[in-house]
Amino acid sequence: MSIDWVKAEERPDKKQRVKGENLMDLRIKINKLEKQLRKKLNTVENLSSEMYEFGEEVSVYKQLLSKIDREIKRNGKITQDQFYEMLDKFNKKDEIS
Repeated sequence: MSIDWVKAEERPDKKQRVKGENLMDLRIKINKLEKQLRKKLNTVENLSSEMYEFGEEVSVYKQLLSKIDREIKRNGKITQDQFYEMLDKFNKKDEIS
């Protein structure tokens, strides 16, 4: 005897006879779904963490670009040496924080 879902929906408080095999099938399906859900939650958590770290990196590079932009506006240009000097200082500052 399979589960009469219509009957269960109409009268959820009413008892039904169900084969143990049907219950085991449901249990297997539920376990599979729970496992899939855990995997997806882990994936979401990992992606969220990666997005946060990426956002932090973007912020750091925006600061560097802003500094370079200010230097260019002040002097009208920036030399390659100045660029690498700023980049080096910036990387050292980033390593400290």
